[in-house]
Amino acid sequence: MFSLKMRIKVAAVVVVTLAAAILGFICSTGLLIPTSWTASWYPVHGVDVSHHQGAIDWAKIPSDKIGFAYIKATEGGDYQDDRFVRNWKGAAKHGIARGAYHFFALGMPASVQAQNFIRTVPVETAALPPAVDLEFVENDRPRPDVPTFRAHLTEFLSRVRRKYKKEPVIYTTHDFYSHYLSGYPVQRLWIRSTWCKPRVPVTGSWTFWQFTDRQRVRGIHTLVDVNAFAGSKSDFDALSDEIPSGT
Repeated sequence: MFSLKMRIKVAAVVVVTLAAAILGFICSTGLLIPTSWTASWYPVHGVDVSHHQGAIDWAKIPSDKIGFAYIKATEGGDYQDDRFVRNWKGAAKHGIARGAYHFFALGMPASVQAQNFIRTVPVETAALPPAVDLEFVENDRPRPDVPTFRAHLTEFLSRVRRKYKKEPVIYTTHDFYSHYLSGYPVQRLWIRSTWCKPRVPVTGSWTFWQFTDRQRVRGIHTLVDVNAFAGSKSDFDALSDEIPSGT
């Protein structure tokens, strides 16, 4: 028979395991967002969406809570999100600031990817800066070495910057940042951190923080990514400014 001490240890393990399972379930359903209190310190929040959200009713999105939307436009060299045009027009029609993003395919030439994005996303002065999504998830191509990747990224950013006359935003995760971007000159960082406030080595700062991928937002029928902007409303409004000529 187990001793009393052993039974207590087993019971404690069972309780902790059960509590962790319950907490995980609550978080996975969007009923609890671990970062919500910290994210509430920042006044401007927004969503990032793609075809995965299905048909979005932009008229129902609460403008007092959602101030912007980043909308997936392209991926790799030849994919265009089939809901980009509808989402782009829907957000504008209902007064939601919006920007477009590209999912960067590792190992594919930057020039081809930039061309795909540029021919898909219109040039609009009022739009938010274009963004590039850098992550390992769903990126099954052979991973280039760090110098090769950085050369590709620099070329992509240069082409996009030149076309839209805005400093691009780089979205990434902590593991991707550590592997490829540590020491790279990121001007506008959009970092994913869904359990705690971001830890950003080297730069120590971020422009956008994706603090959850499980929030419920009226007008969107799925759980959705929600992001905080680091500054004030006036700081956010200035993001749409064009880069001065000659820089």
